[in-house]
Amino acid sequence: MSRRSSQLTCSAPAIEAALSPIAPLPPGTAERLALWTAELNRWQRAQRLVGWRKADDLLREGLARAWAGVHLLAERPGTLLDLGSGAGLPGLVAAAADPERTVHLVEARRKRASFLAAAARAMGLKNVEVHGCREEDLEGPEPAVLTARAFAAPIEVVEAAERWGATTCLVGSSRARLPKEGWPPEGWMLHVEHPEGEGRFHALLVRSS
Repeated sequence: MSRRSSQLTCSAPAIEAALSPIAPLPPGTAERLALWTAELNRWQRAQRLVGWRKADDLLREGLARAWAGVHLLAERPGTLLDLGSGAGLPGLVAAAADPERTVHLVEARRKRASFLAAAARAMGLKNVEVHGCREEDLEGPEPAVLTARAFAAPIEVVEAAERWGATTCLVGSSRARLPKEGWPPEGWMLHVEHPEGEGRFHALLVRSS
């Protein structure tokens, strides 16, 4: 295998070592995520799906940060709706960790939606449905949990959760993007928070009313 073709591919042991200090991985999760990195590496040759160029950076800044949020969902079951799924962080990570949870990935960019579908197949995930459309054109899902990484500011993510009737919302952002007042928003409570370096955090919010 050429050096170029292995830039973003991570082994299951490397993924286990990077993510388990945050929280233990359910059986099979590291293996499924390793398949995701291999598929990502293959597609990355033709189009830029992520900004990382090295496997170590993908592990540290991509997978580890996604897992820091996703593991908070272990006790919050139900259908998951991930808006602006991009290359699959955190939506495919959540699906890999819990293959019994139905996960809807929403991505308006056609090529990225095609990648998400291909990656889900490569990972052997039958719990994933990819929607190649904008949120406003989406019909059907009745999510209990809503996630969004780069979709919008934290307050807008919570507003999206309200639109979809979700009772749990996972927000990953920087503290600089939090509103100066009114956080968490009225009707929601902060269930748990996982702080990260560089002023970043993941917060799990649940409806309080």
